[in-house]
Amino acid sequence: MSPLDLRSGYFQLAINLKDIKTAFVTKNGTFAFTCMPFGLSVTLPNFQKAIEIILKPVLGRYVSVNVNNISISPQSFTHHLKHIREGFTLLKEAGLTLNQDKYPFTCKKLKYLGWVISKEGIRYEEAKVKAIDDMKPPKKLEK
Repeated sequence: MSPLDLRSGYFQLAINLKDIKTAFVTKNGTFAFTCMPFGLSVTLPNFQKAIEIILKPVLGRYVSVNVNNISISPQSFTHHLKHIREGFTLLKEAGLTLNQDKYPFTCKKLKYLGWVISKEGIRYEEAKVKAIDDMKPPKKLEK
């Protein structure tokens, strides 16, 4: 499995000029975002939809997307290299760039969205389970 991370993902998607309603005023003037900013209620669903459209040819076959977390899951190492190339090509054609510092290629064990994924299966991250196990019960219940 290879996870991919888009470099400043939201900021790579342009806002349609007729939809730019993101103006804000500072002492230096009035400004508006021309790319998708963090914090708007429409940002996450529109970003997810855009990435799904871009990766549609491979989505569900060997690529999965959860917001800006893209993962490529192979059938074999040979297929994996081909799938990575196809995913890169689709992202490049859309003008998107990856954060090359954040993704390990063809790793045997991967922490992904709170899970540890390996050829043995999928399990919880030990640190997250330990944090719950180590929780102290409440001393006083209030209504």
